[in-house]
Amino acid sequence: MTRDAYAELFTDEAVQEFPYAPAHYVTKVVGRDPIADYIVNVVNGVKNWNFKNFSFRLQEVEKEKLVLSRKDKKDEHKRRLLLSPKGEKLVEKLEPIWLIMKDASTAIITDNDNLLNAIEEAEEALEKQDFFRGRLL
Repeated sequence: MTRDAYAELFTDEAVQEFPYAPAHYVTKVVGRDPIADYIVNVVNGVKNWNFKNFSFRLQEVEKEKLVLSRKDKKDEHKRRLLLSPKGEKLVEKLEPIWLIMKDASTAIITDNDNLLNAIEEAEEALEKQDFFRGRLL
């Protein structure tokens, strides 16, 4: 998708929030063009990510007891991560949301005139999920 095609998905007053962005990243972008520019920069930056340092998020999920972390026996700099029972339950609860969002994304990608319909269908499907009304953790 081109930058301009992505920008067309938003209005001039649009607000895009990134609540789980690392501490030194922007968590809120306002306006069609700034949002598109931000995403272009993120996509360009992804090309060189190596995903070796997750410490900025690991502490948060450990605190919530969603993962179990153990030092690697062969290399003390590495840590082995496993979902905790609580983390596994959360994944099970989130799977219906992922499937709804996947279906909505597919509808948007395959039919340019279907954006509003896809959003409405996703919202309706999410409202039917019991856990969506309450806290996930």
